[in-house]
Amino acid sequence: MGDGREDLRELFKRMSIKQDKQMKKLFYFSAPWCGPCKTFGPIMDQVAQSGIPVQKINVDTDTEASQSFGIRNVPTVVLVDNGQEVKRFSGVKPMQQVIDFYNG
Repeated sequence: MGDGREDLRELFKRMSIKQDKQMKKLFYFSAPWCGPCKTFGPIMDQVAQSGIPVQKINVDTDTEASQSFGIRNVPTVVLVDNGQEVKRFSGVKPMQQVIDFYNG
């Protein structure tokens, strides 16, 4: 994205995240102490069960990924395609809006 953050492909390698060249994936950043995350977690589980790839990331235990993505608020969802961030949102959304975010 040219904003000074390291190439996400290098981060994926270190995180042992299989990032296929053509794969789109949602990264869901949350924390156990976050009230909205407790509400949004089950929604993201349903999104994953619908067939959309979701990688859950705990901001407390995976600080490297959180810093690389510049996460300032939780919950935050980042759409990554072809190793690059496409877009993101913060806060709780209904399941259909998350699916539309992924497909749109």
